[in-house]
Amino acid sequence: MTKSIKLFSPSILAIIFLFGCSKDNTTEPPVEIKNATITSYSKDLGYSGETVSILGTNFSEDKAEVNISFDDIVAEIISATSSEIRLKLPKTTNLVPVLKIQIANTNLTSTYQNDYNGNIAVLPKKIGEWELTPNAVPWTEGKPLFKTQQISGLRYYFSVKDNGGGGHTYRTLDGGITWEDWASVGFYGAFYATINDEGWADFARINKIPVGGSTLINNTIFINPDKQNTINCGLYVSEDMKTGIAAFSDKVIYQTTDGVNFSEVYNNSSNNNELRSFFALDENHVWVGGRNSLEKNPVVLYKNGKSATWQETIIPGNSTEFFPFVFEIEFVDAATGFLLLSTDTATGDNAETVKLYSTIDGGSTWTLKTNAPNFYDIAFKNQNEGWGVSENKIYKTTDAGVTWELSYTHTENLGSITYKDNVVISLTKEGLLKYFYE
Repeated sequence: MTKSIKLFSPSILAIIFLFGCSKDNTTEPPVEIKNATITSYSKDLGYSGETVSILGTNFSEDKAEVNISFDDIVAEIISATSSEIRLKLPKTTNLVPVLKIQIANTNLTSTYQNDYNGNIAVLPKKIGEWELTPNAVPWTEGKPLFKTQQISGLRYYFSVKDNGGGGHTYRTLDGGITWEDWASVGFYGAFYATINDEGWADFARINKIPVGGSTLINNTIFINPDKQNTINCGLYVSEDMKTGIAAFSDKVIYQTTDGVNFSEVYNNSSNNNELRSFFALDENHVWVGGRNSLEKNPVVLYKNGKSATWQETIIPGNSTEFFPFVFEIEFVDAATGFLLLSTDTATGDNAETVKLYSTIDGGSTWTLKTNAPNFYDIAFKNQNEGWGVSENKIYKTTDAGVTWELSYTHTENLGSITYKDNVVISLTKEGLLKYFYE
């Protein structure tokens, strides 16, 4: 029997050899999956464009291996190390977008918890433009707005009438992302908050409000002994909760230097509700506005200096008008201030008008600004630059109120306007409207 053996040519054998070697050499070792942990963020919220750090252990040092998104909006990674990833917050639609963090070949877990369910809140910000923080405010249609206080671009308080005898003060500590009921207030909505989120609020008595707020009225520090035609119209307390001023509508002023004991420092009472507006730079620089019922003129009661005594100044030229009244007052320093007073025309047609006045001597004399719109709130950055609100419009002045230009038109009427630390804030029912200087 003859065997037949089939031989491969040398070239074919070479191809087979090379193929086999190539296949064996390209076999890659299995990818190692490492464990990494997120321990904290450098901040839980920030403005779009700001830099935030995510801190932890065993991160990749190659930023190309890191992907971070906010509601599927990819963030710019600035740098990456084994313990820190630095990123730039993107502009987002939602204030608390869903945060997704991925690192290549990494099993990533987090031990960090915050008020945003582990996410990072993002606030909108445009320098030199109005920007709305879109989130419902606890201020509903038909509820009169009492007072507002801006402590920073993130910390903002306002009181609103929401019951027959008064209402509540609400506040945000995160620029309008979340709101809390901070304190109960009375007929004029008087309150004052410190930077530590504590302060005073008046509800038929002055109550000390603890850090975090309280709607209970069981921490009374002062009850006004005068029960006839008097309502608290303004409060101020120092950051250490020791020194404070309480102004009442019948032209009676009380002061404390220990936060507990109050003494009367001014009394020119006519047993009428004559004062309503209030502004304080500190306990030694305080202005209270209203009217003098006997002389039928708007009036400013003020103390301007540590050793100064309380004085009253009549705003002249309004005695022929019906019920002229200083309803808003604001100072940028001890000398420069502005006020708004409302009047009804003497002809009896109920056509209300508003006048703007300014002072450069601390409130001794006041000058009428003839070209101002019918404002119901004002805020000033300095002696020249300021803002005014009229219905759904915001106007701006750069010459101390001599002229005004339209700056912004909103979709609905605005509630108020304030300024602090290079941020202007106007309250709306659908969020905080902000203007950033820097």
